[in-house]
Parts: sequence; structure tokens; C-alpha cells
Amino acid sequence: MTAETWDVYHAHTTIVDRWEISVYDNSKGKYGGDRKIQETKMMTNYFGIGLDGIIATKFHKLREGNPFYFGSRLINKIWYGHLGTQAYLIPPTDPLAGIEISVDNCLMDLKGLQGVVILNIPSYGGGSDLWGVESGGTPHGLDGRKNTEFKKPTHYDGLVEVVGVRDSLHMAQCQVGIASCVRLGQGRRVTIKASDRIGFVCQVDGEPWAVGKKTVVEVSLKKKAVMLSRSQTKEDNVVDKIEKVLMDAEIAGMISTTQHKYLVRKMVEDIVR
Repeated sequence: MTAETWDVYHAHTTIVDRWEISVYDNSKGKYGGDRKIQETKMMTNYFGIGLDGIIATKFHKLREGNPFYFGSRLINKIWYGHLGTQAYLIPPTDPLAGIEISVDNCLMDLKGLQGVVILNIPSYGGGSDLWGVESGGTPHGLDGRKNTEFKKPTHYDGLVEVVGVRDSLHMAQCQVGIASCVRLGQGRRVTIKASDRIGFVCQVDGEPWAVGKKTVVEVSLKKKAVMLSRSQTKEDNVVDKIEKVLMDAEIAGMISTTQHKYLVRKMVEDIVR
């Protein structure tokens, strides 16, 4: 039995939110008036804007042009570290210039930040917890909203966590656990308004992406998916039992594969509601 087969055999059924990122035209203001979607992407892990997107884009271009220099995960991390150091020594010119970010209609304070990361899972860039394990805290908004405390994040709570980084050195310190990212907000919908002059670069689950000027980007929950995971939570135990019963029913011919998938999805939604 291979290591991969062993991992699958011993994995637990778990739940994960999947988020839709929609780009709207805002050339006439108010999202262009007709709310026409220009482009959509799906996010499962994280969505980085500004500094994070710049480094991811440079890494992607370097790897595409010189694939023989990227032979292992360790080498990839070394290259990523090199690009991060380069961004610290020669900082990009205001990567968040003209960008406005709101979490559940609360406008975030981006002063002093070069990058923002929207998190669905507590693991970034190979295992770093940018949000941190401490509970509590309040939104870092411009409207003075301080009456809502942050909840302990999970990957199935229908919420994303939004953090800010001051520069690439700060990002590196956060990734190794000797500093904390700026907790900006936590919510069910994130809105990013691009400048009227220039767009911005970003990355979605590690893949670079460029968003045009005069646009508005909305991040909202699309659906909940069932997947396999090494870690296990209280909710995973319940889902494991449901999955076993439904699998036995499908093998016995009592339900179809389509019915199996439908029942799992509906039961999962009831568990995390």
C-alpha cells in the first residue's frame, strides 16, 4: 500500500465551504447598473490581494519560463522566499492603492498595509495559521464598529477571515509564528472595489490572477462540499457515520449514487447550520 493510499484509507469525511469570487463591471458606478458578471472563480483555501498577488505572479512567471529550476517543494519554497526578500528590499509601490475592502458592509482600514489575505481554512502557504488561535478581537473597520467579537474560525462555518500584512518581512514573520497578521474582519461577504485608474493582482488558492480597473469583486459562499481530511473534529465523526450508512445503502442497492450524494449534502448542511 502506497503512502497516498494509506492516507485515503485512514482519512475522515469532513465538510468545507467553497466560495465564489465574482467580478462585476463598475465603470458607471454601482457595479455598472446591470450587475453583469465579467468573470467568476472558485476559492476553497485563500484569496490574496496586493503583495501576496505580486509575489505569486512573479513566482508563476519564473516557473513558467524556467521549469527545470523548480524540481521540488523545497526548491519552490526557496524561490518563494527569494521573491519575498526581493519585495522587502525593493518594496512594490502601494499594492493596495485605490482599493476599498468591506466585510459584511463594514469598510476596512487598510492604512499601512501592503497586502490582504481572505482565509477559508486555518492553513496558508504550507501550514501557516495567519489568523491565529486566540479567540475574540473586534473588526478593524473605518466605521468604528466594535460591538462584534470574532468567532473561532472553522472551514465550514460560512465565514471567511480577513487579515492584513504590512510588508513581505511581516508576512514571513507571521508564517513562522513570531508575529501576528492584522485581523481586519470576519464575515459572510467580502467586497473589493478596484481603483478607477488601475486594476490589481491577486492569487486564488496559489494561482495568480489579474483584476481590471473599474471593477467590484464579491466573495460569497457558493456551497458546502464533502471531502477527505487527515485531521478530525467532532463534526467529522458524525459525518463519517452518515457516510458509512449511506455507502452501505448504495452497495445494497437501496439508493443510487445520485441519491447518496444528495443525502450527504443535505445532512451536512443540517449539521453545520
